[in-house]
Amino acid sequence: MISDAIDTAITLGWALLAWIVLTSAVAVLALYAVAVVVGCVCVTVWRVARGVWRWLRRARRGAGDSRDAGDPPGPSQAPSRPAPPWAHTDKEAA
Repeated sequence: MISDAIDTAITLGWALLAWIVLTSAVAVLALYAVAVVVGCVCVTVWRVARGVWRWLRRARRGAGDSRDAGDPPGPSQAPSRPAPPWAHTDKEAA
């Protein structure tokens, strides 16, 4: 009779441990899903707000104004800087 009680207590302990682990896993997955959805919503709101802001700037200045170039220049469009004095150029190699 005591061995049955000990066996039952061990079985209930394992069941409780499994329940805690599975509940934790479901909670982590739910929180991750919420974080992904919130992140996507924030990115979408940011992009829409940026588009509206640009549209408003263009509407205020007029559609023909060339000052609104859109996105900032990428690496290939960035203005070139002079080489530092320690940099070797092809002119020096010749």
